[in-house]
Amino acid sequence: MKNIYEVIRVKEEEAQELQRQLDALRTAARLLADEREPAEPAPARIVAPTPMPTRSNNNSMAAAAAAGALKEFP
Repeated sequence: MKNIYEVIRVKEEEAQELQRQLDALRTAARLLADEREPAEPAPARIVAPTPMPTRSNNNSMAAAAAAGALKEFP
């Protein structure tokens, strides 16, 4: 049987670590928000359409899917 005080101590340490992580994320979010220029929106991502496979062969479908995935990769 676990000692209840040990379990509480471990949970408190975990909660403190989560609080440190949250503080770091908040700081990073503020820094990123300061760097962003509101006058320039992010460029739109254009994705080329994936050609449909002409054969019902699984290999050709896999090749077409792979080709489509490569076109979407930035």
